[in-house]
Amino acid sequence: MSDSVVLVDFGASRVKAVHWSLKHGRCISSRECAAPILRRGAQGEAEGDPESYWEALEATAGQFVSADANVQDMWLCSEMHGFLLVSPSGVVPLTPYISWQDQRACGVRRGESMLMDLLQESLAPVLMLESGLRLRPGLPIVNLAANKAQFADLGPARLMTLVDWLLVRGGEVAPRCHPSMAAGTGFYSLITGYWSDKLMRLAGVDPHALSMPVLQSDPGAPLGKVRLGGRVVNLWGGVGDLQAAAHGAGLPHVSSVFINLGTGSQVLAATTQAAKNVEVRQCVGGEFLHAITHIPSGRALNTYAAFIDQCACDGGGGKLFWRRFSELKAEDVLSADPSIDLNVFGAAWRYSGGGSVSHVNEGKFSLGWFMHSLARSWLTQYAEALQSFAVQPPGLTFIVGGGLSRRASFTSPVLEALLGRKVVQVNLRTGEETLDGLLTLAESAQQ
Repeated sequence: MSDSVVLVDFGASRVKAVHWSLKHGRCISSRECAAPILRRGAQGEAEGDPESYWEALEATAGQFVSADANVQDMWLCSEMHGFLLVSPSGVVPLTPYISWQDQRACGVRRGESMLMDLLQESLAPVLMLESGLRLRPGLPIVNLAANKAQFADLGPARLMTLVDWLLVRGGEVAPRCHPSMAAGTGFYSLITGYWSDKLMRLAGVDPHALSMPVLQSDPGAPLGKVRLGGRVVNLWGGVGDLQAAAHGAGLPHVSSVFINLGTGSQVLAATTQAAKNVEVRQCVGGEFLHAITHIPSGRALNTYAAFIDQCACDGGGGKLFWRRFSELKAEDVLSADPSIDLNVFGAAWRYSGGGSVSHVNEGKFSLGWFMHSLARSWLTQYAEALQSFAVQPPGLTFIVGGGLSRRASFTSPVLEALLGRKVVQVNLRTGEETLDGLLTLAESAQQ
């Protein structure tokens, strides 16, 4: 491990990179750019151009590598559940990058029944047992099941996560995949620690026609080499962004509960027993933690924000939602009624036909009422999620992280009141839980 490294978080909304000196324990420089724009289709498609992901990596981490000849190592974490199919050689993309936000499976029929209903009966129980995942739209296993005829027409192919694709696009001929990313596909078995032919067949996928990435569970070994910024560097980590964030926040050592508030959102907890439909996630060191994922957060808030901002702009003003949202006071949010359902997308935690606004009363319906109710409804979800665990996580504290926790100061005090737990303030060296998680892994590898 070189004395300075590049840390990269490939998130759903932003790509963030830090050039960090391990020798001096400080940030040398940082860069970020918007994540590639997804093409949204009428059938629920959410697809990205594979090349645009490489370009985003070059625009951030590549700038550090080209500027400092001493940089030899890059640590990366990535959004989970996205995938693409590539040629058997691993060089030519056969599909776009299909994001975790893709919802096309929701509208697919098999005969007289909806595909998701059929998969709920045939695949869901085994998926939960083997992979620790709840069946939901957006998972690679679901998207392949929904479009198996189309994908079969492509012929033999290799499935790749975003990390795998960045490796091969950078020139690595034998990329290796961390289990946290593999598990996000729905084809990986937590029981065996390997790809599951049983899950593939239940999804209608021929295990002989679809090659899966080579697995590597040791975070202390590189996944491959890439040519980035005009030079060749080692790529390490390749872990899921949730796992990196949890590691950076100190779960489970600092507290047994981690609430991540981002574009996607999760509650991750160290518990001895989980209730039905609570997921299991393998973390960076191989440990297993329980999780409730796809809790509507930034993605859902943006749906309501777009409507409010459009009304404001059509009336001759400017966008106002996020400014007003960040200025809300904790006491006003706590006194509001949670009257807004944020489950506006099919993969959401408690989706049932879409979101809604209730308890609208003449004389009380105002922008202020709406904003406070939306904030209270958003944060109430996490108290309800925590109650879903069969055994409550030990202790009386929790950690809160993610970009939205820093964007709105009311989040921590409101969550403290709703959860009956005290928030633990974590000192982030890089400013991001994900990047701190990668930094901790880099420091361990150096030792």
